[in-house]
Amino acid sequence: MKKINYKNFKQSRAIRVGAFLLAFVLVFCSLSSFVFTTKNGARYKSKYYPQYAFQDERKNSLQIFGIGNSNLYSAFDVPDLWHDYGYTASMAAVGFQSPSVSYQLLKKAYETQKPKIVLIETDILYDEKPIQTHGVTPKTTIFDYFKTQFIDDKLQSVFPILKFHDMWKQPIDNKYSIDTPDSHGFRYDSHQGKYNVPNYMAKTDRTEDVSEINIYYLEKILTLCRENGSKPLLISVPSLTSWDYARHNSMTALAKKENVDYIDFNMLTAQLKIDLAKSFRDNGTHMNYLGAKKVTDYLGTYIAENYNLADLRGDKSYSYWNDSYNNFVVQMRQTDEKQREKALERKRNGKNKEGHKGVRKDKV
Repeated sequence: MKKINYKNFKQSRAIRVGAFLLAFVLVFCSLSSFVFTTKNGARYKSKYYPQYAFQDERKNSLQIFGIGNSNLYSAFDVPDLWHDYGYTASMAAVGFQSPSVSYQLLKKAYETQKPKIVLIETDILYDEKPIQTHGVTPKTTIFDYFKTQFIDDKLQSVFPILKFHDMWKQPIDNKYSIDTPDSHGFRYDSHQGKYNVPNYMAKTDRTEDVSEINIYYLEKILTLCRENGSKPLLISVPSLTSWDYARHNSMTALAKKENVDYIDFNMLTAQLKIDLAKSFRDNGTHMNYLGAKKVTDYLGTYIAENYNLADLRGDKSYSYWNDSYNNFVVQMRQTDEKQREKALERKRNGKNKEGHKGVRKDKV
C-alpha cells in the first residue's frame, strides 16, 4: 500500500485555498471597480442617488456642493436655485450619513469639482444609525455592529459592491419623489404628511454636545474645504423631530469656535413664512417642496449678498442647466400626477388618502 505524503497533500491544499482566495479577491475588486460602482449602483438603489448625484455633473462645473443627510436632500432645491439665482450645485447626502462618510465623499468630489462654497448640514453631527443610538438589542448580531461601525464608513467607500451587491433587486419606483440627474441630488416631494407641530424651538440655555469623533471629522471637513479654496457654510434646515434649541445653542458656539458662517433655518421659520403644518412630507422630519422652496430662496439671497458668486444664467457654456431645469419641471408634473392618481385609487378602495397613518417613518 502506497504511503500518503501528508506534507505534499497539505502543501497542495494550501495552494488550492490560496488560489481560490486570490481569484475571489480579483473578482471582488473587479466587480467593485467596473460593475458595482457608486455611479451605477446609485441608479438602481435610488435611495443612494442623492449621495452620488455629483458624479453626473460636468467637470469643474459646480459652484456649490452640499454634504449632509436626508434633511439636506429634502430641503436643498438645486433646480430652483439655478432658475432663480443662476448658481450650479449638487450634493452628497443620504439618510444617516455620518461626518466620516461626508468627509470621504467631499474628498471624492474634489477630484472633479472646485466648489466655491460647501454647505454642511449640521444634523449629520447628531444623526446616527439606530444601532449607534439605541445600542445592542436581543436581535442585534455581530454583523450588524460590524456593518454599522466599520463597513459603512470605511470598506464601502473602497468596495462599493458591499453597498450595491443587491441593486438588481431594487427597481426605482418612487410615488412622490424625483431622483434623476436633473434634480442634482435634490429629492422633490410634494406630499404633505400628517403630524402635530410642537413648540420644538422653545428657548433654553441647555446645550447638546456633539461627540468627539464627529467633531474630529467636522474639523477635517473644514480643513479640507479651506485647503481647496472653498468656504464652508454650516446650515440647519427645519426639522420638527431632529432639531431643538439646545442643538441650536451648541451649533452656534461651535460655528463661532471654528470661525465658520452658520444659518439655523429653524430660527427663521416665521421670518420666511414657512407654514410648519404644511411643509413636511412625513412626520415633520423631512421638508416637502413647499418648505424646500422657501429655504432655498433664502439661501440663494444669502449667498448673493455674502459671497462673490457669479450668476451663470447668461453663460452659454452653462445653457444645459436651462435644459435640465425644464426637464425637472416636466418630471415634477409627472410625479404630482402619479400622486393624484394614487390618492384617487386609495379613495376608490376606501382607504385613507395618505395610506396607513400618512406618515413615513423611514429615514430616507
